[in-house]
Amino acid sequence: MRRTTVRLAWGLVVLLAVGCRPKAPPGSYPGELVEPSSVARDFMLRQRAEGSYGEREVAFEAVVQKQGDTLMVLTLTPYGSRAFLVEQKGQEVRVEKFIPRDLPFDPRFILLDVQRVFLKGLPDGPRDDGWHRQRIDDEIVRERWEGGRLHERTYARRDRQPKGEIVVRYEGGWVPGERPPSIELHNGWFGYRLVLDTSDYQVL
Repeated sequence: MRRTTVRLAWGLVVLLAVGCRPKAPPGSYPGELVEPSSVARDFMLRQRAEGSYGEREVAFEAVVQKQGDTLMVLTLTPYGSRAFLVEQKGQEVRVEKFIPRDLPFDPRFILLDVQRVFLKGLPDGPRDDGWHRQRIDDEIVRERWEGGRLHERTYARRDRQPKGEIVVRYEGGWVPGERPPSIELHNGWFGYRLVLDTSDYQVL
């Protein structure tokens, strides 16, 4: 199996950076961004991710920060220097690049994956043990709670376009606002898998 080291960031970066063609055109990646100010907790984390797309393996690092009405994702080069800054303020998204290369897709794709893992879940947690389900925008969001901790979260499109689910599993459970545990993300829409480990976490 050929190993490709890509230390960029999230979601479709993995697919495009290793030269893979996703199952659907990049412009069809659906979802609505929530405004960062709608989430009370502010945090900064640095993550190491390893994953796969088909027979290809990937590894990368990124810094994610949510503060007030701003969500920032800073991607890193293999040398640890800055590659791209993707920033959301309200519903406005901007990109700043530190290398002579453009992002090959809409930067909101990165933000959508970050929000689905950390921000865009069911309101009013913690919840009772078991599965809970709610429609959010045009997606059906399901969460499994045990002992006051979130163990799993899934996203499916109401129109089944694309088919399948995005599944996020939190090892040992997670309470939003705590340091994230090891997280496994399966994106059934595009067919990639990531394991995310937090090396640094700060409450702001």
